[in-house]
Amino acid sequence: MNRTDVTKYLKNIQDRAVQNWMTHAAVTVGANSSTTLTIIVPSQYDFHIFTLQSKQTGVYTAEVRDAAGTYFNNKPLHSSTIFGNGNLPYRLPYPYLLRRSSAIVFNISDLSGSSNTIQITLGGVAYYSQQISDKIYGENKNIIPFIYTFDDTPISVGTTDTSAKITIAKEHEWLMTKISYKDNNSSTGLQAKFETSSGKAMQNEYLDMATTFGNAQYPYLFQNPTAFYGGNSITMKFKDTSTNTLYMAFGGIVGLKGIK
Repeated sequence: MNRTDVTKYLKNIQDRAVQNWMTHAAVTVGANSSTTLTIIVPSQYDFHIFTLQSKQTGVYTAEVRDAAGTYFNNKPLHSSTIFGNGNLPYRLPYPYLLRRSSAIVFNISDLSGSSNTIQITLGGVAYYSQQISDKIYGENKNIIPFIYTFDDTPISVGTTDTSAKITIAKEHEWLMTKISYKDNNSSTGLQAKFETSSGKAMQNEYLDMATTFGNAQYPYLFQNPTAFYGGNSITMKFKDTSTNTLYMAFGGIVGLKGIK
């Protein structure tokens, strides 16, 4: 292959798919207030989301959905559990394809108690070739990234066992692949136990949260992704050396009509 051939080959690749980022103008949210942020895909390409990043002046929660109303979480998620930064972005459990001229929507609620300026960035690939994106969409249309958190979130953890639960939606077949968390006290004494609805313990003793799990920049990645079916649940117990507030994000992959 000569230089001319290489140039043609590279141009062909570039014309079909390009590394891309999508963002929005920074938005300021009032103390303890809520807003909606929308990122619209340009009409020239489809966008495959791989990572979530955020720059903000305070913490917040987010619910994430596409323009068609497909949600990627069961309850609001703490920003520190699902948004990384440019150095350490949060990688979605499974990439998601947004079609051209569609949008992704973030329902934001401030937790900082102060004026909060937020800018979210999505990292991914722009597919200019409709043929490529149609193929990807056809192969993945029933599979989405989905991040569960507690049925009642956040939870207040005390010095004795505090119970929490995640119930898998009946229409989901969910493969859990990563865990991240945030607690208000940055505690070194926070501990946890997990058990599946079939009674299988996921550890032998209480886990030290600080040495087992991380935040969105350093989520714990499963060596063996664990499957849960619609109606299954995960029960948990937590305790700490003092009263604490805990947020968690359990990232995974959902098969809406069965993972093929």
